[in-house]
Amino acid sequence: MNGRVIKLKAWDKTGRTFVPVCSLPANPDLTIVQFTGIYDKNGREIWEGDILYWRCYDQSENRVYESWHEVVFQHGAFGVLAGDHDLNTFNDVNTGDLVVGNVFENPNMICSPRRN
Repeated sequence: MNGRVIKLKAWDKTGRTFVPVCSLPANPDLTIVQFTGIYDKNGREIWEGDILYWRCYDQSENRVYESWHEVVFQHGAFGVLAGDHDLNTFNDVNTGDLVVGNVFENPNMICSPRRN
């Protein structure tokens, strides 16, 4: 049997903080999120609703691309939304990404990809 750890936490809209989930509360002010089982390049847990920062150098164009993506659970898999809300599952995502915030505390961090 796989030793996958399943963790849950909840964003409390009223208290504006994360709280541990011991049982599923019937509270409309809580948004339940799940740990993906994956860590960013610094060893930080990646949770549903986190914002991942990605940076890539394209040698052929001699440019650096940067983007910020929301971690979601869709179609039975964790991944990030990219482009026109296409889901890139964590099988397709570079695990060198960095958690830089979450959509609850930092909703303005999600933006279009940027080229430097």
